[in-house]
Amino acid sequence: MTARLTISRLVVLFSLWGVGSGCFRRVPSEPLPGPNQAEDYALTFYNNGFSFCDAQVLAWYIGASHGVEEPTPYEAKLRFGGKLANGMDPSQLDKLYLSPARDAAKLNGVVVCDYYASEFNYGNAEVLAQYWGVSVDEAKILIGEVLTWGGADEVYEFLKVADNQHYVRESDQTFTALDVFWSSPLTSCDAELVASFWGMDFYDTKVALGQKVMMGMQRSDIEASVLASARENARSTGQSCEFWGSDLSLDEVEQLSCFFGLGLGETKTKIAGYAFEGRVSELRALLPEAATCTR
Repeated sequence: MTARLTISRLVVLFSLWGVGSGCFRRVPSEPLPGPNQAEDYALTFYNNGFSFCDAQVLAWYIGASHGVEEPTPYEAKLRFGGKLANGMDPSQLDKLYLSPARDAAKLNGVVVCDYYASEFNYGNAEVLAQYWGVSVDEAKILIGEVLTWGGADEVYEFLKVADNQHYVRESDQTFTALDVFWSSPLTSCDAELVASFWGMDFYDTKVALGQKVMMGMQRSDIEASVLASARENARSTGQSCEFWGSDLSLDEVEQLSCFFGLGLGETKTKIAGYAFEGRVSELRALLPEAATCTR
């Protein structure tokens, strides 16, 4: 299933949205800032509430409105971060550029945002999968479409409705256990390793781990009782974790990339290793300093 094949479904799901005219507002061509200003502009973009997905949509829109090669999301962050740094109100940036970009992407069936590069986790995808009546993999694709065409706020609206209408509550205790899992120091990688070790479904494993936390077990207790064995089992079978199993956002991955002085791909590999070893808390402890990093 591709993102394009889900467009008819989303026309129904997003009936609350107006599409707009679909016309492209030409984005003024401006030179990119020099290295001394670049990081300041990128931080200004994020500090005003805009995300990596927003930068992806704007980058596509610049290319489409000019009929030229699409800039990178980083270049889009610099261009629009510069506008914000020079006095543009965030609401104006949204009105003049981001909202028209989303409308144009929706009208043209273009999807540029990705679930794996978003702030949403596997638990969110499970909730929406049950609400939308699709598989978790299909829900991930749909999340990418919602992010592109409406932004993270729209995803949160769907999650709110799903919760209020009790689409995912097999029982209050199950739902609470999932909540506890996601708010604990445990990660998606931990759940993957334990699921394989126990021979259980990923969803049920998170519930079981959340219940352990509810019983008062600390991460160190869970490490000793099951995670260490699950990790040894994974080593023997060649199982590993991907960087997204750390539950770090792509923005945080970029910050750590700068902090470590590594490329994005190398950083993702490093993070995956930390996640496998149960050391994500060490990475999170670095984030305040990493957030101030400039290349």
